Amino acid sequence: GVQTCALPISLAYASVVEHEGVIVALGGYNGASMAIRGGGSGDVTKTHRLWHKSRDNGWLGTGVAEDGSVYVCDMGGVLHCLEVSSGEIQWKSRVEGGGTWSSITQTSDGLMHLLTKSGSTTVFRPNPEQFDEVAVNELNETTNASVVIAGGEVFIRTDDALWCFAK
Repeated sequence: GVQTCALPISLAYASVVEHEGVIVALGGYNGASMAIRGGGSGDVTKTHRLWHKSRDNGWLGTGVAEDGSVYVCDMGGVLHCLEVSSGEIQWKSRVEGGGTWSSITQTSDGLMHLLTKSGSTTVFRPNPEQFDEVAVNELNETTNASVVIAGGEVFIRTDDALWCFAK
C-alpha cells in the first residue's frame, strides 16, 4: 500500500541575521524561528542552539541586529525588539501605516527605517529598552518594497513611482 505523511509546511521569507557569531532565522506564517551559535560540526543542536520556537509570529521582512537585539516587524505592523540570546520580546510597538512586508534598513548613522504597505516610513533609533521613534514620513502610495540606501540617498519604490530623497 501507499503511505502518506502530512508534514506541516514552514515558510521562510526573511533572510537570516548574524550578530556577534549568532545566526537568527525567523520563520514566516507561523513557521519555526531559532538562533544558533556559528561553528562546530555534526549535530550541534545541543551545543550551539540558543533557542527554538516551533511556531513563531510570522515574519516576512528581514530584521536588523544591533547590541544584542534584533529589530523586526510582523505582517500586521507591530515592530518587535527581540533579544538575540533568548528570543524573548524586549518590547513591541505598533507603527503608523499598518501592515508591512518590508525589511528594516539601517543607515550609516544608526537610524532604522521601516516602510509599511500604505507608504509610511517609520524612522527609529535602536534601543532595547523602548521604542524610540524619530519620525514618520508619509508617501500615501501603496508598496510592498523596502527602503534602500545608496550613495547617501534614500530610495522607495511604491506601486506608482520610484522616489529618491537626498540632502
